[in-house]
Amino acid sequence: MGKVLLLLSLLALLFVGIGTALMPNNPMLWLASGAPVYQYARIALAVILLIQFTTNPPRHLWFRLLAGIVALVIGGWATQQTYDYHMQFLDTFAFLGASLAIFVTALERKASTFIPMLQKQINILPT
Repeated sequence: MGKVLLLLSLLALLFVGIGTALMPNNPMLWLASGAPVYQYARIALAVILLIQFTTNPPRHLWFRLLAGIVALVIGGWATQQTYDYHMQFLDTFAFLGASLAIFVTALERKASTFIPMLQKQINILPT
């Protein structure tokens, strides 16, 4: 269940990327753009999603930090480009879905992280 969001986002990016590259005039892909900027962004997101899909948590802290930054930048970029009417809706949904999936997996924590916090109980009332 944990990797379903990663898989579905990867499939959406692959569908839009391959579809706009091979058949850009197909009516099913009229709401997607085949511009090279979007293709490069799709490839970069697909690589990050593939790395997260093939590795098991806990992932390295630097990879999670980099993936979180990329997810925030891509999500903000997609929202801003859609707001300015520069990005098509199918691209927006694919980019936002992928950035959400990457950001959620970037927020993962080790199971042992919460144990020390539970062991340190702060007593506010004097004893």
